[in-house]
Amino acid sequence: MRPDPDFLEILTANYNGFHNLRDPALSTSLWDKPEQSWTLCVARLFPDALITRTSFSYVAGASGHPWNVVPDFEIGESGPPTALRQLLDLAAVQTLYLDLLIVVTLNNAWLADAAAAWPNLRHLALRARKTSAITLSGFIPLIKQCPNLEKLDVTSVWRAFDIGLLCGAVNTNIEEVDMYHSGIVGKWISVFRCLVVMFLRN
Repeated sequence: MRPDPDFLEILTANYNGFHNLRDPALSTSLWDKPEQSWTLCVARLFPDALITRTSFSYVAGASGHPWNVVPDFEIGESGPPTALRQLLDLAAVQTLYLDLLIVVTLNNAWLADAAAAWPNLRHLALRARKTSAITLSGFIPLIKQCPNLEKLDVTSVWRAFDIGLLCGAVNTNIEEVDMYHSGIVGKWISVFRCLVVMFLRN
């Protein structure tokens, strides 16, 4: 089914009146052709309309699964797609779950901006089908600038540990780290020591 081009505009226009909305979630189908995909429409239209609505500055949680975020190749951008950058405007977000269908340019700079933009962040889940450009050093801003962070799920979006990057960084609020299939390589005793430094209480 080809989405009605007016549907998302009507939807987002009316969202401005939902001042008590805290946790919008959008689920999309996997079997549509690319040119007819809801995920394609969401990536290009929905985030922009969502962020421009004043009521969404109070959003505490958001999820997109699966989310086919499309890189902005047509305008020559090399960083994260516009749809991901616009999420930084959700200043009150506490819970964010993103399951990316395709590889996008997630990098340490975007993660640093996210840490500064989301001071109340408690749960962050970033998932993708392949690893991104994020490295362990990219998570240092989250640990330092998000004091309420409790759960960090970074399955498949980061590359191998670079031991020693987090020396002295401690966050006593984190209780769970989910990193299965993360592609970690190297000596496991070094990884363990690094985690002990990061999460002293555990």
